This record gives sequence, C-alpha cells and structure tokens, in this order.
Amino acid sequence: MEPGSRLLDDEIRILHLLPSIDVDSEIQCTLTREKAEPRTYVALSYVWGDPTPAQPILLNGTTAYVTPNLSAALRQFRQSRRVLRLWVDALCINQNDHVEKSAVVRRMGEIYKNSKQVWMWLGVADCDSDLAMRWIEDIGSMADSEEWASALDLLFNDLSFIRPWIALHALFRRQYWKRLWVVQEMLGSRNPTVICGSLRADWLKFAIVLRRLMASPARRGASYGMLHDSGLLKYLIIRQADLLYKWRIYGKLSIPFLEGLIMCRNLDATDSRDHIYGILSLVDHGDFEPDYTKSCFDLYRDVVKHLVKKDKSLDILTACSLRNLEPLQHMKNLASQHDYRTRHPILSRDLKHLERRCASGLSVQTKYDINEAPRKTKLVALRKIELAGRESDDSLPSWAPNWNHKATEGSYLLLNKSHKCHYRAAGNTTPIVNFCLKDELTMQVYGIRVDTIQSISHSNLNSTWDGVRKGPSEEWELWCKHNDNSQMYGDSRDRKEAFVQTMVAGRNHNGERATYDLQAAWTAVKWGPERMLATGAPSPIQLQMSDLDQRYDELTWTSFCITNKSYIGRIPRYSEVGDLIVIFLGSKVPTVLRKYPDRDMYYHVGECYIHGIMEGELMGPVEEGKVVPEEFILL
Repeated sequence: MEPGSRLLDDEIRILHLLPSIDVDSEIQCTLTREKAEPRTYVALSYVWGDPTPAQPILLNGTTAYVTPNLSAALRQFRQSRRVLRLWVDALCINQNDHVEKSAVVRRMGEIYKNSKQVWMWLGVADCDSDLAMRWIEDIGSMADSEEWASALDLLFNDLSFIRPWIALHALFRRQYWKRLWVVQEMLGSRNPTVICGSLRADWLKFAIVLRRLMASPARRGASYGMLHDSGLLKYLIIRQADLLYKWRIYGKLSIPFLEGLIMCRNLDATDSRDHIYGILSLVDHGDFEPDYTKSCFDLYRDVVKHLVKKDKSLDILTACSLRNLEPLQHMKNLASQHDYRTRHPILSRDLKHLERRCASGLSVQTKYDINEAPRKTKLVALRKIELAGRESDDSLPSWAPNWNHKATEGSYLLLNKSHKCHYRAAGNTTPIVNFCLKDELTMQVYGIRVDTIQSISHSNLNSTWDGVRKGPSEEWELWCKHNDNSQMYGDSRDRKEAFVQTMVAGRNHNGERATYDLQAAWTAVKWGPERMLATGAPSPIQLQMSDLDQRYDELTWTSFCITNKSYIGRIPRYSEVGDLIVIFLGSKVPTVLRKYPDRDMYYHVGECYIHGIMEGELMGPVEEGKVVPEEFILL
C-alpha cells in the first residue's frame, strides 16, 4: 500500500519518528498506511502556528517541510533508541485531497479516541512555563483535599506566589488554547497529557486545578484577575474542563449541534469550514457530514437549513448578528437617503451604479435593468451593497451566521445559558419556514408584526462618568421624555420594575429569570452599582447589585429602545429608527428586521428583548386562529 494513495475507509497513516542519540541531527520519519488498530499510536494535538520559516525533515527518504512548531514537537518527542508511532494531521492526511480529508475528518473523533494517548503540545518552554507546569502538578495534588480553600487563600496572599501566577497566565495565553480542534482532540481522547517543553502534566489535573481556582473565594483577588482578564480561562479553559468532567462521568455526551457551535465560536480555525467540521464528532448533528468540496458559503447556509429542519426551531437565527467582539459599524436604515456616519450611499443609489456595471459587462449596446437580472446574481449584489463597510462574508444571506465572526457566549440574549432561559415569545406555535431552491439566498418565514422602533439610546456604549455607570439613568430619562398615554406598563412602581427588567433583558448573570430587589435596583439605576459596592462586606443586596452590574455589562452590544406603541426593550446596537420588530412562529425571541426599499424582502438585523411580549403574551390570537401569520422573506 502506497502512503500517498487515497486511504480506504478502515485505514489511517502512521508517522514513524525514527530515533537518534544526537538531539541536533536531522529529523527522519517514515509514513505508512495501516489498518486502524486501536492503542497502537500516540495522537498529537497541536497548533500549526506560523508556517515560516518552514523546517525540513526527511520523510520516506525525501525532504519534506513542516511548520516550526511541529518540527519542535517532533524534536522534543524523538527517542534515543525507540521508534515512536504518531498520528499527526499535517502529515497523516493528504491535505490536497478534499475527498480524503472529508473522510478522515468524519473519523477524527474515532482516531483520537482509539489512540493509546493524546499529547497536547503547547510549544517550547518559554516565559517561565516550566514553573507553571510544576505548579500545576504540585497544586493539583491537593486540589481535592479539605485544606484546598485555606491553602489557596495563603497562596494568594503570599508574594512569592506572584511569579508562578504570572507564569500560569502566560501559559494560558498561548495560541494552542484558541484552536478549535483542541476541543474535539481533548474531549474525545484517551488519557490526554499536556506537554510544554520537556515537562508534562495530566490534563485531568489541569482541569481540577482550574475548576477549583474559579470556585475559590480567593479568586476575586488581583492575581486571579491577571488570568481571568485574558478571556481564555473564562470562555475556553473552564468550559473545556467542565465538559471533560461530564465526559468522564457520563460517558460520551450528546451536545446539541447549535450549543457546540456557540461554545466554540470564539476559537480559531485556519480553514473557515472547520468552525463546523471541527466539532462534528462531539455534537448531535444528525446526518450532517463533512464535505471539503463544499464552499464556505454553501456550508454556512446549509447548516441553517439542517438545524431548522432537525430541531424544528429558529434558534439558529439568533446567532446571526455581529456581537461585541466585532467592529459594530453603523448601518443606516435602507429607507433613508445616506449614511452620514460611514458615508456609504444608500442602496437605491448603488443599484444604479450596479446597473451600469452589469450593462457594461454584458454589452455596451445592451440596456440592462437590475430588476431583470438573474435572481441569484441580483440578490448577491444586493447583499454586497447592503453590507458595505462591515467585515463580513458579504455574500452570505442575513439569516446565515458567519462563524468566522467571534462572539462570546455571554453576548447572546437567547443562546447564553439557553437551558436556563425562560423566553418563549412565540408561545406554543411551531415554525413555518421555506428555503428558495432557485436562488438559495432567501428564507421564507411566517410570523406577526409587533411594532416599529421609534427611539434609541446608545448610552451604554459610553457607560461611565467619573467611575459611575450612567447608561441606565440616561435610558430612564429618555423613557420619561417619551409621551406615553398608553400606560403600557402600569403605575410608577410597575414602570420601574419594567425598566429594571429591560436593563438586564429579564435575566440575571447566571441566565435565570431576574429577581432583583426593586428599591436597591432603582438606587443602582440612579447612582450606579459601583457606589453601593464601594465599601464594606458584601450584603445580599450588594451581591444582587453586583450581579445586575455584570449582566448590564454583558448587554453592551445592545441599545435601549422605545417603540411606536410604547414598548421598551433591548435591540442590537446597529438597529435603526424605523426598523421592524416581529415574532416568528416557533421563535423564542422577537427579531429586528430592516426592509429593503421597493422590495418585499427584509434584512435580519438580530434578536431583541421587548418587555411584555417575551412569554407568548401576543400569540393567543394566532394560536386560536383569529390572526393569520404574515410572510417575511429574508435575504
């Protein structure tokens, strides 16, 4: 069997790392095709890293080139007298054969699971990494002891602890932890071992230490902040540690497909398609299979179709909006004449330019009307114009999430701790969705028209003054100036309660229904939670206000709004006055839409919270058949 020919379904390639007593000698390997026998090889988990300068190795007698990080790993692992059998994706998969790559990725979880061990290569020793690795081993040995909390408190107050803490911080800022494939390789693996330079530590010990650090009362200290503020520990490492615990306790988990996508959205992938394919072995994906012959556009669109059909849910739409980790470029309502902030011309004006370009591209004698253009070409052109000035795959329809856009879990209304979420805006209705087979860009959805946005406050973008948060008070002032004769939310106390709930979109920092003490919350609205928390030991009320403050921080990507009918809510920051609020059948949250001028089509702006309609209050007439749902075509 030739190593270079396409693998059969039951085969894998194995890299044989040949021994050498000379640590500086050339790396020599052989590559063989074999039947996939369990426990006969070590699987390597690593980040490709910077490809330059490429490092030469001898592979089956011929010079081949690998990345510097892989070269360093092979040199570190090479034995003096024994051949080491490895599975390394860069060399054991034909990266130029999309058919083989798709087949191997389909089996990737099995390959790591069947290895005798997985080595998690963080890279060469640097920035006191040896100190961090030894500290993990030492502290991990007592992580399950009763003395853990008191010992950790002593460590936090010991000045000699600062250096290992800084070293640990540097260790978790390495590129390895941002790599998407790490999740699959680690969670589906047997006996994962973390290796940095020449030192090793059991990953389960890593997980125990990290979980205990997060749970410790001492974690609010300055030293903890150095690690926490990197963002990696909170959004990746702890999440992986939790999953590893569950994996070990309950066996193979069946993580919902959408939850897996959200959990890993903040991670990096060299190939944009791997944001989907890199998690398939960990999630309940039905019959969705990797196919590297498929474009990223087709893949991202097909994921939406698959999830809507499989889950009978529109939850995937709430992942479409750009969030707080993306540049929130302002986009004017398409019904207006010009975006004076970005200086981008309106759609109707650009259509005339597009018409001229299309005409000149066909024939200088041909008169060309954009409305007569082939449907798919025309719709792609519309999307590209509408998205001018924003970092995006500008051909994607607005109903298809671009998984290249990073977003932390806390930046979602619905998908942040969705298992605790009480939203059910569409009541007991089920979604009615159709995808246009002709152009593959439009999505037909049915729902009810709720209202139109009348006023918007962006005050929480610039949220502090003299160290005190001012966003809530400015939002309240905007509402007070609004001439509300409808008494939508009742008397003064009820209005205050409605406003506090809207501040946090009806949920606390843990994702549960918000139940704050109204008097304390109102003091926080007027004066800022910081003043309530400034002195003294935290009381239960102060802890509530701390939670309120954290939750408000999570919603900095949203803006406060008032609608024509006097509803208040939180909407995506780049929403515009005149945008439409709708509830799609089967949706848990309302949606902000923007109508294309002179067309019965809508741009999907994003999910929103509108107080008083989040638990199906408006859906009774629909469920009783008294109101006929309206058709919305999304582009």
